[in-house]
Order: sequence, then C-alpha cells, then structure tokens
Amino acid sequence: MLVGTHHRWFFAVLCILMCAMLFGCGTAKSSIASQSSGSTSAPTATLSPTSYTFSSQVLNSTSTAAAFTLTNDGNASLTLSSIGISGGFAQTNTCGSSLVAGANCTIKVAFTPTTAGNYTGTLSIADNAAGSPQQIALSGAGVSIGQLVDSPTGISFGSLTVGQTASRSVTITNPGGQTISITSVSTSGAGVGVTGISTPLVLSQNQSSTFNVTFAPSSAGAVSGNVYLTNNGSVTSVTIPVTGTGTTAASHEVVLEWTASSSAVLGYNTYRSTVSGGPYAKLTASPSPATIYDDQNVQAGDTYYYVVTSVGTDSVESGYSNQASATVPSS
Repeated sequence: MLVGTHHRWFFAVLCILMCAMLFGCGTAKSSIASQSSGSTSAPTATLSPTSYTFSSQVLNSTSTAAAFTLTNDGNASLTLSSIGISGGFAQTNTCGSSLVAGANCTIKVAFTPTTAGNYTGTLSIADNAAGSPQQIALSGAGVSIGQLVDSPTGISFGSLTVGQTASRSVTITNPGGQTISITSVSTSGAGVGVTGISTPLVLSQNQSSTFNVTFAPSSAGAVSGNVYLTNNGSVTSVTIPVTGTGTTAASHEVVLEWTASSSAVLGYNTYRSTVSGGPYAKLTASPSPATIYDDQNVQAGDTYYYVVTSVGTDSVESGYSNQASATVPSS
C-alpha cells in the first residue's frame, strides 16, 4: 500500500511538470505578457545650476548675464508651458516651446536693482515633466555708487623756509556703495607731493586708507596746488587743495665789541666755541686793529661763546679775555 501510493504521487508531479513544459501554466504566461508590453515614454527636465547669487550691483545698472542650462534627459519631448522670473531679475532664452529627448537650451538671467538692499527671486519653468515647475533660486544686492571722502578736505602748510619739507596726513574713505578703485594720484603746485600711496588702491565699503601730502618749497613765495585722486566712484576725480608759502631763511649775525687795550698792540684775535669755557676756535686769520668783530657764520637757535686776545708790538699774544655768549634766535 505504501509503495503504490508513492508511485501515484510521483506520477502526478511528473504530469504537472510535463504540462508546464508542453503548454505552460497560467502564471508563467502572465509574466511573459507583462514583459512584452515595453516601458512608458516620458520627458525629464534638469536645470543646472539650481541657484545663483549675483555680485553687488550698482543701482539702475545691469549685471553680466548668468547662464543656466535646461536639459531633457527623458525619452519623450519636453513641452514648455512658460518660463517666468521674479524679484528684479530678467531672462532671455533659446528654449522655444519644446525640447526633444536629449536636447538642451540656455536661459540667461540679468540683475538690475533699482533700490539699495538685498534681492531674492525665482526662475520658474512650467512643463510636462515630473516635478514641474522646475525652479532656480536667485539672489543679489543693489548698492549705490561709491564716493571717496577725504579728511581733511584741504591742507594749509603756512610758511616754510626754502629747503625744508613738511608733511600732513590725509585719510580717504569709501563710506558705502560699490567698491572703489583709485587708479592714479597726481599733484599740481611747486613743491607739492604725495607719499605713502600706490595705485591701484581698492577700497571696499567702509574701508579707509591714509597717505601723506608734502610741501618742499624751492623758492620764496606763495604756492597754491592740488592733489588729484582719479577713481571709478561717483566723483571720478577727488581734488584736495594745498596751500603754502616758501620763505627765505632769516639772516643772523653776532657782533662783538670791546674796549681797546691801554698798551700798544698790533691788533686783536677773536675766538669762538659752542661750549662754555672752550675749547675755542680762532675766527681771525691775523690780528685785526678793529675793536669790533661781526660773526655772520651762525645758525638759528644755537648758542656761541666768545673770547678775545690782543697781540702786542712784540707779536706776543695775551691770554683770553672774559667770555661773552650769544644765543641766535630760532627764526
């Protein structure tokens, strides 16, 4: 009984396998039908890049256009319903009304701010692809035209002795708006110059720089000049007036007088030192019979010390007289 039952079961299984091999079963037939139906065609829209930030732009001027690429990566035509933009931005494009599979087009966006501050906007493409509308986030900032401010606004050197040099510092600032580039620095007026600045000098918003204006008169007389800062701000050439007067050095001299010797003399020798008590340097080449000496080789602000000797008829020189001193005025 057990053996016979076993053979009947095996035969049933074999029949089922033979049926599957010869005719196929319902499950296998359904699977084949499903595979033969093929995949569904559809467009795919891809944007690159997906966001963009414009550099700060001067009010009422238009930026260089930023380029974006729209690509149809699908296997059916991409139909474009609209391309819109907001937030102070504008677009032009080469897309037309549709893109075939594998094609792409370019959308260019420009930024023209009309008021100062930050801007945000969106480039939006409505189409028949999944995820429509496709969007790009846009941002930028509108800034006013920069303008250099100088402090002080003018320089007066007053009187300066010919041959001397004086210097005054000037601070230039960009208080706001666009970055300013100083492209050149020049001067007018005899003896007027600048130091401590090189070009191009770039000043961003609220940035400052300091340089020196110099005055070195080569002759006596009044001088009126200027320092010019050429730049790309709203005032393209900032002018700093400069005035000064060249004067000749004051003429100083020290005149010595003394009482004549009661003895017969050939003359007198005069000596000078810059240190009280000497040592002294002889000023006279030979004894002079005069009882006065005019020392014209003196410097303003210095103090000098003098003594005198007498030379007798026997050519013998006496000792030093009492010391006299003189301080030359500084101006």
